[in-house]
Amino acid sequence: MSQNNYHILIQKLDAFIRKYYKNRLIKGGIYAFGLLMAAFLFITIVEYFIQFNTLGRTILFYTFVLSAAYVLVYFIVIPLLKLYQFGEIINHKQAATIIGNHFDEVRDKLINVLQLEEQKAINQYNNQLVWASIEQKSVELTPVPFSNAIQFSENKKHLKWIAIPLLTALLISVISPTIFTEGTNRLLNHNVYIQPVAPFQFNVENESLVVLKNNDFDLDILLSGNELPHKVYIEKNGVKYPLSKTDNRNFAYTFKNVQASESFKLYASGFYSEEFNLKVIPNPTLNNFTIKLDYPNYTNKTDETLSNSGDLIVPEGTKIQWNFSTEDADFLHFILGDSVMDLAIKDEQVTFNLNASQSKKYGFLPKNNFVANSDTVLYALQVVKDQYPSIEIQEKRDSVSEEKVYFKGLISDDYGFTKLNFNYRIKTKNDSLPQRNELNSLTIPFNKNNISEEFFYYWNLKEIGLSPGEELEYYFEIWDNDGIHGTKSTRSALKTFKSKTTKERDEITDGNNNKIKSDLSESIAEAKDIQKELQKLKEKLNEKKEIGWEEKQKMKELLEKQKELQERVEKIEEENQKNNMQQNEYKQYNEELLQKQEQLQKLFDELMTDEMKEMMEKLQEMMERLDKSLLEEELEKMELSNKDLEKELDRSLELFKQMEFQQKLDDVKSKMDELAEKQEKLAEESENKDANSEELKEKQDDLNKEFDELSKEMDELKKMDEELERPNGMEDNKEEKESIANDMQESSEQLENNKSSKASKSQKSAAQKMKEMSEKMASLQSQAADQGEDMESLRQLLDNLVHLSFEQEALMEVYKNTNTQSPEYVKLAQKQKKLKDDAKMIEDSLFALSKRVVQLQSVVNKEINLINANMDKTLEFMSERIKPMAASRQQYIMTSLNNLALLFDEALQQMQQQAQKQGEGSCDNPGGSGKPKPGPGSMGSLKKMQEQLSKQLEQMEKALKEGQKPGGKKPGQKPGEGSMMPGGMGTSESLAKMAAQQAKIRQELQKLKNQGAQGTEGMSKLMEENEQDIVNKRITQETLNRQQEILTRLLESEKAEREREWDDKRESKEGKTVENSNPNLFFEYNKQKESEVELLQTTPPHLTQFYKNKVTQYFQEINR
Repeated sequence: MSQNNYHILIQKLDAFIRKYYKNRLIKGGIYAFGLLMAAFLFITIVEYFIQFNTLGRTILFYTFVLSAAYVLVYFIVIPLLKLYQFGEIINHKQAATIIGNHFDEVRDKLINVLQLEEQKAINQYNNQLVWASIEQKSVELTPVPFSNAIQFSENKKHLKWIAIPLLTALLISVISPTIFTEGTNRLLNHNVYIQPVAPFQFNVENESLVVLKNNDFDLDILLSGNELPHKVYIEKNGVKYPLSKTDNRNFAYTFKNVQASESFKLYASGFYSEEFNLKVIPNPTLNNFTIKLDYPNYTNKTDETLSNSGDLIVPEGTKIQWNFSTEDADFLHFILGDSVMDLAIKDEQVTFNLNASQSKKYGFLPKNNFVANSDTVLYALQVVKDQYPSIEIQEKRDSVSEEKVYFKGLISDDYGFTKLNFNYRIKTKNDSLPQRNELNSLTIPFNKNNISEEFFYYWNLKEIGLSPGEELEYYFEIWDNDGIHGTKSTRSALKTFKSKTTKERDEITDGNNNKIKSDLSESIAEAKDIQKELQKLKEKLNEKKEIGWEEKQKMKELLEKQKELQERVEKIEEENQKNNMQQNEYKQYNEELLQKQEQLQKLFDELMTDEMKEMMEKLQEMMERLDKSLLEEELEKMELSNKDLEKELDRSLELFKQMEFQQKLDDVKSKMDELAEKQEKLAEESENKDANSEELKEKQDDLNKEFDELSKEMDELKKMDEELERPNGMEDNKEEKESIANDMQESSEQLENNKSSKASKSQKSAAQKMKEMSEKMASLQSQAADQGEDMESLRQLLDNLVHLSFEQEALMEVYKNTNTQSPEYVKLAQKQKKLKDDAKMIEDSLFALSKRVVQLQSVVNKEINLINANMDKTLEFMSERIKPMAASRQQYIMTSLNNLALLFDEALQQMQQQAQKQGEGSCDNPGGSGKPKPGPGSMGSLKKMQEQLSKQLEQMEKALKEGQKPGGKKPGQKPGEGSMMPGGMGTSESLAKMAAQQAKIRQELQKLKNQGAQGTEGMSKLMEENEQDIVNKRITQETLNRQQEILTRLLESEKAEREREWDDKRESKEGKTVENSNPNLFFEYNKQKESEVELLQTTPPHLTQFYKNKVTQYFQEINR
């Protein structure tokens, strides 16, 4: 029994030992699984992120294998072997210790039992006692369940070592399973080289890697992954090229002009993609094409060949040939408008021809069997129809004559012209006149080769015989050179012009005359005001020692007024010249009136002299310098000049009124003659019994109206005559006019009553009375033109002037030799005063005569004023006994007297010549435009006069040497007497005549110089020096040498004049009437044209026609 309890105890210990190892096996399994899972996670994650090379992965792999083997052996195999009692296991004592530690009631009891069992075996003597102890304790320990000392449930606390790696593995499997798959794969294949796995992926977005040959291919790459590189490259043939970055994930690369298939890889941040292949398929390609353009001949365009240019702009009729060069194409798809053609290709070349007639769209596309249809680029074929030519006209009428028209035209066309015409038609009711109501054409020459051309055309309506009151229409017409449809023409705008009637023109002339008279009157009043203010200013200056601010301001005001007067006078000159031109446009005055008109215009031109303008400038200068003495001297000159101007204005006004009266008289007489002729003709018609009384009455009524208008003009003429200072004595024809009017009225009434025969008598009576009245007017004309009385007055004045000259010369000679303290000195001053009074009488007579005699030059009044002014100064110096100054002024008086005598003689010769012409009947040509040529008129005549003067001077020099030495006199010779020249003439008188002759030559020379004579420079100065020598009786060898030099220069000028005349006569031309005009605009146009041509000549000749046209348009624009 005791033995069984012990055995049961041992069995229970063995069961405990087995359970102990089972518990170790369970615990070891938990630890082994947890460690292996953690180690797997570790090496997998490390390999995934680090990606070791083959050696690293091998070490890592075998480290994991050995570690896993160790863990399995230690935690699984060893406990399993010991469970099945392989190897060393715990003994019963160790088990008893474990159990005793677990159960408090057991403690050391179980160990004691085992120790007692051992002692029993050793001690054979006391077995019973030992056995009994064993039995007792065994019985006590039998109820204790040893197996409960080990609880499998206690291993639950170790499951956390499994849960942690297991949850981590599950989390990684969900988030990034590739960590396990790739990491495990790399570890399992540790001995195999594995490319590093990038943290991103290259994704090709293109549907296919196929491209047409010669085309570009755009490769699109999308990166996926958590870590994206900043740059991506493509590697081709071992060379890397960067991709363009679209955004963080998208990259692109363009394969340019791909010719063959090629492989490539992508690279970024050390990672390569797999290899890709770009495949190339044949692409039908158009390498190039040329277009040959054969233009129509009439366009004058050079044929062209264009390369690779699609859009075309060609003239109609152009022959076009396309030549195409293709590659990898089977045929060419050609589209023309709505038509489609497939052109066969031979040797990669194809040709297409077309005659351009309409504008169309066209396109072409090479094709083959590999490529589907694609869009075709369409080009524009623009066929330009030949356009109508264009013409623009600018019209300018002459500022003087409305019948002179200047045209500036611009014609343009796309290719050229054939002709340019100017067409006009005179519209009138009177078809009996030639060239009425029919179209007249004039061909205008121009350059037909240009496509844009400016032309200038001058049209004088007088050449077509346009009558007053007639209407005219005109236009230009240009034809182009269209070679396809025939020439086309374009007309300019139709313009009309109505010529003014004679009445309208007369009204304009009367208005102009009144305006000129009004301006002259105002100018005279203004000159008088200036004269008064000048006198006041001189008085103020005499009262002061220096020039003050007030005087300076007054002088400025005077200068301003003088300037305004100058401008007014110049305007009068222009108005009179324009008025004369307008009158001569439609009226033909006789030669005498034309001469007077010209002479009066000359007077107007000489109103404001250059000396007067220079004097104003000097006055301004003196005023700035504040020099009183010089200013007073210039003021005296200005006062004298203003007196001259006032006189000349007064004289011009009176002469203008006289000429206006004579012109009006001539006009009224002509109208009276014309009206009488019409009345006679109507009387003859009235005698015809078959004549229509109503028509005759209408004509008579028209004549009645004309006579009424003419009667009003006669009244105006009478009034004009009365306004003259010296009226012509025109009679009052009131009764005669009433008689004529009654006859004409009776004839109208008789025609109304169909009494034609009685009406004819009244008409003839009226016509006869008109003729009688016209004869009276002709008699008045002759009376007005008769200058006999004026010639006699001029002769008397000339005699008085010569007498005054001798008296002044005699006084001058005596004065030179008289002492200022002598009693005779006062008598000489008194004699000088008497001569001044005589000069004043001459001045008054001369001024009155100058208002009637237009031949007297304007300088005559100036000279007489100088005489009076110098006499005043002479008297002033004589009273102050300043002998040298007085003698100098007397010398000035002599010079002016000689000049005045010469002018009188010249005027008298002109009047005699005109009287002779009238006596010879030289007025047969009333429309003549001959101009009188007073005095010498050429270099040859001046040279002859100078030669005669030289001979006289030589004789005078000899006479002076023989008869009297300088500073002395012959015995018995009286003061003032000189030697006698051959012929009995006294020395003083001879010298005066020679001085006058030299002055006359000098004046004629100045006229020729103004007319453009050559070689006259310096001669006037030489002649003036000779005049001074002659007047001062200094006839020396130097004087004679100077005369010789003058003759030499005159000879050279005569030769130049002959050569110029020869050049003018070499070409024979038809004589034409000289017409006054103002063609400044026409000349300005021509200058513009010449400058434009010069600029166009600089255009490079290699420019195409397009750019040449642009150049032409540019110059036309800037000229506008």
